Amino acid sequence: SAASWKWNVYMKLLEESISAKIDQSKVMKELMKDPNMKKMAKEAAGFISRIVEEINRMPEDKRSRQLSVGIIDENQALKATEVFLGRELSAKIFTYREEDPKCPDPKKRAKFAKPYRPAIYIE
Repeated sequence: SAASWKWNVYMKLLEESISAKIDQSKVMKELMKDPNMKKMAKEAAGFISRIVEEINRMPEDKRSRQLSVGIIDENQALKATEVFLGRELSAKIFTYREEDPKCPDPKKRAKFAKPYRPAIYIE
């Protein structure tokens, strides 16, 4: 599931999208005031660029719904389905948060996790 910083950025972008089309450079400047975000500026910039495009294409009612729901714990939701999915797929299912140091990630896919779109690795 996506890292917590991605959820925070996603929610900020959703808020911006309600009143007007997102001004990516304005949002970047604002987010880079946070020292923790500034440390990961390159990764954040790529993520923000992709999410701005995605949110700007998203129907207004979907943006409003996601904003009203807020941040969800995808990892908890996925963990709750491990037994079911394991049985249905005849496989062992493991779920991890993107930033979990114990997350086995041989194909480096965890970094592609986004809010509402967890990264999936099948072995």
